[in-house]
Amino acid sequence: YICLFIDVGVFIMPTIYEILGVEPSNNFNQLKKAYYKQATRLHPDKNKGNETEAEARFKDLHTAWSHINNEDKAKEYYDVFCSYPATNKPDFSVKITAS
Repeated sequence: YICLFIDVGVFIMPTIYEILGVEPSNNFNQLKKAYYKQATRLHPDKNKGNETEAEARFKDLHTAWSHINNEDKAKEYYDVFCSYPATNKPDFSVKITAS
């Protein structure tokens, strides 16, 4: 994933789905598979020489996953996420659900 820097000096943080590299409509098993794939790829032990960045991205991944780490939470998150306008989707660090 990447953070976009807009001319006005504002970072646009990625959504949970962008961090996982999936479409919001993916089912829970696909989300889970993407999480494990990204966790393996981003783990600091797999990124010798770039541990600091890898650790930050690994923590971001964990934060994102904590919002959707079971089927009920993933469904609730998806329903709320879809209610946001396309131009203003919440980033991965924002808790948008009750659970």
